[in-house]
Amino acid sequence: MIAMTRLGSQSLDQLFGKKTWARLLTTGVLLVCVLWAVPDLAQGPVQLFATVLNHSRGLDELGMLLTGIGFQIIVLGCGFGTIGLFWPGFAIGGMAGAALAVVLAPGVAPVVAFAGGAAFLAAVFGTPLSAAALAYEMSGSPVVLVCALAAGWGAREFRRTIWKKSMIDLELETLGVPLVEGRSASVLDSVLVWEAMITDHEVV
Repeated sequence: MIAMTRLGSQSLDQLFGKKTWARLLTTGVLLVCVLWAVPDLAQGPVQLFATVLNHSRGLDELGMLLTGIGFQIIVLGCGFGTIGLFWPGFAIGGMAGAALAVVLAPGVAPVVAFAGGAAFLAAVFGTPLSAAALAYEMSGSPVVLVCALAAGWGAREFRRTIWKKSMIDLELETLGVPLVEGRSASVLDSVLVWEAMITDHEVV
């Protein structure tokens, strides 16, 4: 998904250049097409996630919702960057967790759904702590907090083995702000070794 978003963003840059209005118009048309194909997405990601938690759905319906939100995230990422992707990302991860729970452990579906949402956010954005905190705030359950934190850390480390950079890192690089381990590469390159090692006092 990160690779598809980056490819789509680069394609829009090549097509429209600095014509922001054309980029926004294309993104809007694509979003309307996604909502037309999957009308349930019009509820919004938070309401949709709550509906999935409160009402059991079949694998076919969950698969359609997952596909729709996946396309929605890609379109939003291509058109607007990471703005507005937090809740849709949590929703798609939560629905993936709910689908997994339907097959493996129906009795703990809410816990698995929250863990899935946290895992998706942590993998795509590289924010396991924020994702776990969000899951805890929504559920109020310490069990959900522990499971979401474990799933988030595991998902982020797994993503790093196959794709080194998060979506936020890629967006910053596109804007001309390359990062090295979360720090600005230009700032690190401008700091000399002797400047980094110097102290604020003199030794006599």
